[in-house]
Amino acid sequence: MADDVPAITVVVSDTSPLITLASAQTLDYLLYLGLPIVIPDGVFYEATADSAKLGADVIREWVLTHHEHVRIAPTSIFTAARASAQRVKSLGELAAVEAVQDLDLPQGALAILMFEDARAARTLIPDNQIIAISTRDLLVALAAEGLIPSVDAVFQRAREAGRHPAELDLLGHLSPNERAAFDAAIKTARPFGVIGEATGAKP
Repeated sequence: MADDVPAITVVVSDTSPLITLASAQTLDYLLYLGLPIVIPDGVFYEATADSAKLGADVIREWVLTHHEHVRIAPTSIFTAARASAQRVKSLGELAAVEAVQDLDLPQGALAILMFEDARAARTLIPDNQIIAISTRDLLVALAAEGLIPSVDAVFQRAREAGRHPAELDLLGHLSPNERAAFDAAIKTARPFGVIGEATGAKP
């Protein structure tokens, strides 16, 4: 990576991308970047507390299976909400932002925060070390590199499962520095099964 391109060190997901990818049976796409995945406790709770909720069991099993790469991050906002038994509006999004702020990122490094909610993406990103992207943004980038067969196929499978994701496009709102960092991360992405191969060749 060029010296003037910031490193992306972690991906943090809000609830909506997890549900969309789980309903399409494509959660492993999050692992293609070869970065640690952080799921805030509030997000994980919202996505999995009710087993009848779409994708809940898939998400829970995926996290357990990939515990070496996926971490549930504790947040004070979720702890406080559980203690008070009061509903907190946008709990998942707020927990996601807190989780990123607690990462203690290296100077100049960035983290990806995935959303599907346009309001959340506009209003809940106070930290200049966070790159906000959508589920669609990740899928489009992976497809452009030939790493997944089709963006439309993922959304079609999600819709067939009962999920109607927002196909939000946030890449156009990134700064040149953020976009360069995201593009560099995508260039090194690999299908999860070949991450770390010495050749680095894409299939």
